[in-house]
Amino acid sequence: MGACAITYHLRRRDVRRTIPTNWLCLTSLFFGVTIWSGHFIAMCRFLGTDAVAINLPAEIISFLITICGFFLAFRIIDRKIGGRISSYLVGLVIGLDIVTIHCLGKIFIIPPNATVYALNTPLPDTLITGLSFIITWMGISAYMIDYYGRKDALQHFKHLASTDSLTGLPNRASFEDFLAEAITQCRKNRHKAAVLIIDLNRFKEINDEHGHHAGDEVLRVMGDRLKQLVNETQAFIARLGGDEFVAILTKADIHDVRSFAKSLQRLASHPIMLNTHPLKISCSIGISMFPEDGESQETLMRQADLAMYSCKRSNSNDLFFSSAPPPDHDKVLA
Repeated sequence: MGACAITYHLRRRDVRRTIPTNWLCLTSLFFGVTIWSGHFIAMCRFLGTDAVAINLPAEIISFLITICGFFLAFRIIDRKIGGRISSYLVGLVIGLDIVTIHCLGKIFIIPPNATVYALNTPLPDTLITGLSFIITWMGISAYMIDYYGRKDALQHFKHLASTDSLTGLPNRASFEDFLAEAITQCRKNRHKAAVLIIDLNRFKEINDEHGHHAGDEVLRVMGDRLKQLVNETQAFIARLGGDEFVAILTKADIHDVRSFAKSLQRLASHPIMLNTHPLKISCSIGISMFPEDGESQETLMRQADLAMYSCKRSNSNDLFFSSAPPPDHDKVLA
């Protein structure tokens, strides 16, 4: 009860949010002291009221094993290791911990009639080996859990930093990194690449008429549709901000780009349902090609942006390329 009350008090003081490792250590200490003390007293009472000889170093080892076992269990809870089976894993660790200290307690608490014999009898080598293995295993387990927990947390934070929270697509920073790498690889291998800027039409009208929640829903649905297209085509698609998206196609010729852009237009043209009310949108797409329209990120983005605004001004459902495609294509491809 005391351990639970102290732990709850520490949790309310937000110790866990500020210094989680300290919280785990304190919680493990309090629970370990409670379990170990109760077990120690019960064992002494079981052996009788006469004087009992205590092997102090061995009891200290038993106490430390108890603390380490609870620390390992609470670390599993904190990191949610094991997913759905984490609760069973915690139960297994605590159960093994309690069984271990019970066995050690029976060995290390010496009844009076065995005191003289025990003092002159060294611990068996197998027992020492077993205890060393248990302590080493707990230490390695705690280290591995902490290591992979930190690694997972770092990956999670990296994902958050590179992902748009509304659509789940990569954000501008992630796009810029990908484009820089794509340009490097295309230049090295003499491949072509395309940058497509996609702007949603009528998005401002939807925001003004139905509210920002409707605009957010449009962006979320578009994000889901674009992610499906990514899975089908292996293109890279990100959200630049507002109602603008961008796509990168590598190792693609003019026919591949045109086909991909048409797929984007078809996705955008499907009505989006808002409370049984269909919202009709479309998109304007501007395209720049590497290396024809430029060999730097800034140039390719500027050219694609200019082409997109030309498409928007034309008020048509065409695809606008920044520069003239090969002779068998027009400036504007319908």
